[in-house]
Amino acid sequence: MGKGIYTYYKERLIEIGGNNKCLYLKSIVRKSAYDLGRLFEGRDEKIAEFVDFLWSGGKYPLTVISNKEKASILRNLDLSDKGARIQRDVESGLNVDAAAVRKLERIRREESTRAIESEITKIKELKREVEEIEKETGRYELYVGYPFVFGCIPQGSAKTLIKAPLLLFPVKIDVIDEATVEISINQAEKIRINPALVYAYAQSKRLNIENLELEFDDMSSFKNVKDVVNYLADAHIRIDCPGSSNVHKYSSFKEPDTKYELAVRYAAIMARLPISNSIYNDYTLLEKKNLANDAVSELLRFANKGKQKKIKEQRKAKKLHEDNSYIVKMLDYAQSEVVKKVDQRGNMVIYGPPGTGKSQTIVNIITDAICKHKRVLVVSQKKAALDVV
Repeated sequence: MGKGIYTYYKERLIEIGGNNKCLYLKSIVRKSAYDLGRLFEGRDEKIAEFVDFLWSGGKYPLTVISNKEKASILRNLDLSDKGARIQRDVESGLNVDAAAVRKLERIRREESTRAIESEITKIKELKREVEEIEKETGRYELYVGYPFVFGCIPQGSAKTLIKAPLLLFPVKIDVIDEATVEISINQAEKIRINPALVYAYAQSKRLNIENLELEFDDMSSFKNVKDVVNYLADAHIRIDCPGSSNVHKYSSFKEPDTKYELAVRYAAIMARLPISNSIYNDYTLLEKKNLANDAVSELLRFANKGKQKKIKEQRKAKKLHEDNSYIVKMLDYAQSEVVKKVDQRGNMVIYGPPGTGKSQTIVNIITDAICKHKRVLVVSQKKAALDVV
């Protein structure tokens, strides 16, 4: 089986629409995203360290929050109205007595402590959310998206608005203590050029991107963001890329509209960004290793007619259709027909809304197969579903 068919099916697993956060991240929602630009904006040395951390592939962790950097971080965070008012009074000379100054210093200390604690709490909540979803689905989906691409992509007669990360760097969060947070590159995952963005663009322009590499161990192949944009331009994916040595708050960028061409915006978001469902990784492995067997060939309808006929003849010769089905749970007519047809036909896709008895049917399919001396492998996207079975 060639690479083309796997690429085709893999791309279909990525949602090309506004519901995909990898295509349109509307806002920074607590527990699922954190705006690193709020901490880094205007801090040239920190931004250089941040970009080097991403480009190096995580040779060292990056400190996001620490006591050493507290003063720099606080300059980027909003002050309370009370503290700001007293500050203005002192600076304007309206209230310069020692008591007012002491009060201001006390409020500032309290505010700074609360502000740092609040930021660490937000990051902890994001970490917990990602880890809980990993327990449920087996997928760890935490990425730093940097930079972003804003604009729109035509989709037929309509246009899709884009607020999407250009690059996705897989990371892990480490809360060292109550005042220190670090992130490190998740070595179990690849760094990606955002596949949702690339596929959406390719689909709208009818581009063949089958041979375009989107996954990397590190970014050593590229000098900078401009290099990545030029790499995509070679595949006819056009994105305007103004140079910048800063990182800005996500909220500081204007919303795109249907008149905007795609352009880079230097935002940095740490977020749970599901690229696709879990089977996407399986297709990637099949694609890279060019693996195939008769079942996969038939399922994807890729085998030629002669081979399909041969498969059917082999199955007919080897398999004895039994009239009896071995069941352990009572089934209705439709469910019992499913058990029979799976036994007779092999490959099937079965669909049913919640409460229609899918788990019961699966249990009986397994029982029937085992009683007929077959081997059974049960897989599921969610562990909870396996527990039910």
